[in-house]
Amino acid sequence: MSGTFMSTLDKLMASNELRSANDLSTDEDFWAKVREGYRLKPDYINLENGYYCIMPQEIMDRHIQRRERSTSRDHGICETTV
Repeated sequence: MSGTFMSTLDKLMASNELRSANDLSTDEDFWAKVREGYRLKPDYINLENGYYCIMPQEIMDRHIQRRERSTSRDHGICETTV
């Protein structure tokens, strides 16, 4: 998948908007493209999505970057005000 995963996913969904959910549910190529955005073991099938909340790698990377920036910013404030 080229570009960001989310923009690619938007295009993938738009190109399949006229297909039925039943048709898409059995389309292995469609789901292989969706899976490309996730960092998963190739032999692992996640059937439990409520506890682990696996997210696309692009979203995970952004979340980690924001947490790092927030932690760095908060740490700097603590050092200057103590």
